[in-house]
Amino acid sequence: MELRQLKYFIAVAETKSLSNAVKRLYIAQPALSQSIKALEDELETKLFVRSRKGMALTTAGQGFLKNAKVILREVDRSKEGIKDAAENPSGLVSIAIAPSASGVLSVPLFREVKNRYPNITLNIEEHTAVDVSQCFDTGTFDLLVYFRAQGVENIEVEPIIQEELYLACQYSQKNPLPSEIDFSDLSLYPLMFPQVSTNVDKNVAEIAYTNEVDVRVQKNTVAIRILIKLVKEGLANSVVPWTTIYDSVNTKEIMAAKIVNPPVTRTLNLISPTNRHQTHATRVVMELVRETATRLNEEGEWRGKLLLES
Repeated sequence: MELRQLKYFIAVAETKSLSNAVKRLYIAQPALSQSIKALEDELETKLFVRSRKGMALTTAGQGFLKNAKVILREVDRSKEGIKDAAENPSGLVSIAIAPSASGVLSVPLFREVKNRYPNITLNIEEHTAVDVSQCFDTGTFDLLVYFRAQGVENIEVEPIIQEELYLACQYSQKNPLPSEIDFSDLSLYPLMFPQVSTNVDKNVAEIAYTNEVDVRVQKNTVAIRILIKLVKEGLANSVVPWTTIYDSVNTKEIMAAKIVNPPVTRTLNLISPTNRHQTHATRVVMELVRETATRLNEEGEWRGKLLLES
C-alpha cells in the first residue's frame, strides 16, 4: 500500500466519482481505476459500490476513509516536524575552547546562537588542557576549538586560523615598539610563558633553535590571565596571539609588535568526533563557529591567516 493510493481513494470518496476525482488529481482515469482496484484487492474487500450515479462508499470503505485520513494527517505532521527541526534545531551542544580563542570567540558565538537558534542550549567552557579522546568518548563535549591533537583517532580536524603571534610588553610612550619585529630581536626581551603550554612556547623554542637565536625565558610560569596582568605592570614580556591583548592595546596598557622573519604562528582547529552521531544542532553550531571566526578575522579581532575553506 502506498500513500499515493490513499490520496486517490480519499479523492474518489469525497467527489463520489472517478471523473470528478480525475479533475482534482490531474491523472488519467484508467490509472485511477487501477489504483482503486489494487487497493481493494490488497484489503480483500470492496470499498465502493459502483452505479450510474457514481461511487458510494461501502461500510468497510467508510471505516477505511477515516483511517486513511488519519494516516495522511500523521504523515503531514511528521513532515512538518522534520522541517521544523531543520529550520529550528534544538538540543544541548557543548563546546570547549582554548583560552586565547575563548576571549574573542565565546561571546559572539553565544550571541549568534541565541539570536538565530533560540532552541539550542549552548554550553561553552574554557579549557587550557584537553584530553581530546576522553572528552569525546565520555560525551563531555561535542566540539573543540583547540590545537591539533596528535595521534588521536576518530576525530575530524578542520583548521580555522593560523594565528599571528606578537611580542607583548608594557605600554611605553617614550619607547614604543615598531609594528613588526624580527624574530632575532626577541633576544633583547626576557620572555615569560603561560603555566600550561599553548604551543607558543614550543614554537618559539623550535624557531630559536633553528635560527640560532638566544631567547631568554624566565622560569616563572603563571596562568595566561595573570601573565597578561604582569605584562601590563611591566613585570613580564611574552609572545601571545592578538586575541589575548587587543583590548589592552586599544586602552594603551600593552604595546605589541608582530613577529616576522620568520613569523611565529600557531593553528587553531575545529575538532569533532567521527564515531558519534552528530545532531543537527551540533552541525548548526559548527557552521556558526566558521561564520563567526571569518567575521572576527575580517574585522581584525582575530588576526592571522584564515584557513577555512570558502
